[in-house]
Amino acid sequence: KEIFIEVINKVSVNINQSPDLVLNKIIDVWLDKMPLVSQLEKKKLLGLALASLLTANSSFVYNKFCGILLAVSEVLNDITRTDENGLHIDALYYSENEFCSLNDDNGSFETEHDYRKKQLALKDPVHVIILEEYFKSQMQELQRSIGQSQFDQFVQT
Repeated sequence: KEIFIEVINKVSVNINQSPDLVLNKIIDVWLDKMPLVSQLEKKKLLGLALASLLTANSSFVYNKFCGILLAVSEVLNDITRTDENGLHIDALYYSENEFCSLNDDNGSFETEHDYRKKQLALKDPVHVIILEEYFKSQMQELQRSIGQSQFDQFVQT
């Protein structure tokens, strides 16, 4: 978040506008263009970033609350699949079993490049964070920070 805020501040200085106005424009474009993203990994990353903004304590984020909820919900619909037990799971999340198979150091990987890709995937938030759980935790944190009555107002709009 700190880097994002720093970038917003630098852009606002460069274009001679307030940081709040720049953030508002970025969120507007972000929410408007998000449905155009087709790669699931990129969608999930954008969804994670939007969810993280919920706790930024910004009036512009609060004004875009419904749009953020809609965008993250659409990402969840795109990346969620049903397993053999009927449970809904994040299709991009690597479980511990998948981590073990990805982290298999017995030389069974095809190339060094494949090995590096697997090692990067083990550190990639797209593959190590379950979006639904993260989104729920961000919503709970938002609820705690703004209070139940204001949170209820946000949810009802």
